[in-house]
Amino acid sequence: ISSSPQSMDRELAAFAAKRGARSEGLDAYGEIYRYADRAITIDFLRNALKHDQDMSQLVARARQAYMSGDENSVFAVNREGQHLEDPRVSRILVEERNADWLPLIKGHIRAGGRFIAVGLSHLIGEEHLLDQLRKDGYAPTRVPASDRLR
Repeated sequence: ISSSPQSMDRELAAFAAKRGARSEGLDAYGEIYRYADRAITIDFLRNALKHDQDMSQLVARARQAYMSGDENSVFAVNREGQHLEDPRVSRILVEERNADWLPLIKGHIRAGGRFIAVGLSHLIGEEHLLDQLRKDGYAPTRVPASDRLR
């Protein structure tokens, strides 16, 4: 949640390293490309360009809702934007990755717990990670966001 030119993954890794903490990704190196290759099509890109302004405004409102800590507002903004999303893309990039990540996350928790950071889309919707963890008896806690990692 930063204006840094580097990716959020790299920024979080640097944040952890400064504090002597280990960090690792949930996706194996390059694995995101396997998902993206199946999800991103010419039609998806055309639609994204067609609705660029709508999506930009929606993302800004989603960020504001998330930063406020009000889950109901986050869910409302997500529902509002569903007509702009391609359900197939969401299934591949979010739901399939959540399913692949869940055993890894549980392993991290069993190994002594971890701070686990994921994108907002993995925390909302029908198959989001928090509900899946709760169904299995875990009690994940939302860490309040700040405008910048400190």
